[in-house]
Amino acid sequence: MKAAFSRCPQKPRLRAQASVRDHSSDFCFSQPYRSPKPKCLSVRSFPRERNRARNLRWDTSLRAKRDVVATTASEPLEEDTGVRGILDEAAAANDQDERTQMFALDSPEMHSVRQKAAQLLDDVTIPADVVSWVDQSVEYSSKEADPRRAFFDSQGFLHVKKFCSLEECDTLISRMLELIREDWDPTQANWTFRTDEKQTSAQGKADYFLDSANKTHFFMEVGAAAEDGSLKAGLKKEDSLNKVGHGMHVNERIFREYCDSKKVTELVHALGWQNPVVPQSMYIFKQAKIGGEVTSHQDSTFLYTTPRHTCLGLWLALEDATLANGCLWVRPQSHKEVLRRAFVRNPEYFREDGSLNSEASQMIFTDEEGAQKNPCEWEGKLPEKSWPPPHEGLFEAGFIPIECKAGDLVVFPGTLDHLSLPNYSDKHRHTFQLHLVEGPKAGVSWSPTNWLQYPEGANFHELPNLNA
Repeated sequence: MKAAFSRCPQKPRLRAQASVRDHSSDFCFSQPYRSPKPKCLSVRSFPRERNRARNLRWDTSLRAKRDVVATTASEPLEEDTGVRGILDEAAAANDQDERTQMFALDSPEMHSVRQKAAQLLDDVTIPADVVSWVDQSVEYSSKEADPRRAFFDSQGFLHVKKFCSLEECDTLISRMLELIREDWDPTQANWTFRTDEKQTSAQGKADYFLDSANKTHFFMEVGAAAEDGSLKAGLKKEDSLNKVGHGMHVNERIFREYCDSKKVTELVHALGWQNPVVPQSMYIFKQAKIGGEVTSHQDSTFLYTTPRHTCLGLWLALEDATLANGCLWVRPQSHKEVLRRAFVRNPEYFREDGSLNSEASQMIFTDEEGAQKNPCEWEGKLPEKSWPPPHEGLFEAGFIPIECKAGDLVVFPGTLDHLSLPNYSDKHRHTFQLHLVEGPKAGVSWSPTNWLQYPEGANFHELPNLNA
């Protein structure tokens, strides 16, 4: 498929503190601005190729058959815990009709969650003076600043609607499907990806994970793996993956063109980054029926910079992300808290003399200042009463859901506490995510203890110069 990303000439028009109606339902999100026609990418391709991109979307015509297989394959492994186990117990006590009603987007439970989220967002106020997250020596007047930056720095996230077109999303989705069909062999031993208490043993023992820093590696869902690590019989390849990463922007032209697009660069600089470089990118699937939860975490745990934290996440919804299929939940203003822990290379494995201790884990978690200063009992887990809807425990802990239409972007700094719930609906939820940090030209260094390290001589990809 031949496709290219190009810039549209129109400029965004910003309006302070407007109520922007979500184009997926009948409720409103309170946003600090509205950008009806943001700078965007357009896909230049022939009609036949555009149709091919749409047809390459994950097959939905066989969804009923796939769901029967996926439901069987998603029975939790013995070591699996958390909301997956909670839901299985609930399912055993309730009939299928009640379970289906709980997941319906128009159910009373979902309506209650939306009402509560909308009210919380409507109550957001921006202070007169705001401190930059990426450079806390900078303080500015919110009335005179870009409203996107003022909302981002004060609340810790930004929801940009219609950041990409559906054609652009189709281009990324179709390329991923080609990669799965052409480059991934599930008959070989594979690696699962998880974020619960088993994370260190899952990722910390695998060279495949460690070597994925600037490559394209495939990681299965826990519920899709057989005992020997191979794909469970009956599951389609494209329905079994948790993620692909972590160098999509390095190896794949289509993903790099999105990364280098003017609208990405403009937004990142508008939020205060001076020399943004891209250490990591990944494609997340959140599969129907078996898509696992992503437990509470801060991204700077895995992308550590000194002398200050500078990680920025760009979370692009390639498909609708809803309460039913595992949308993002964020804890507003938690970005002002200090980092709680770091995921680092284990010095017991990587010995000073250059030898390796195969009996030790390659990566471990270490406590940071925040572990004592602002401890969270749900760190690496989910708050109690997170499940089932209406998710009282999440609201009590300060989280709110951010539902997105395909093409929406959620941006947040590396200390924001965020998570997503498992997907037991019949719709997958694909996203493409970039993680940026400040580069050496901004006086910032990548920590040598980070799990992610490029081969010697390879540098992180630097975003294009806005003035070029």
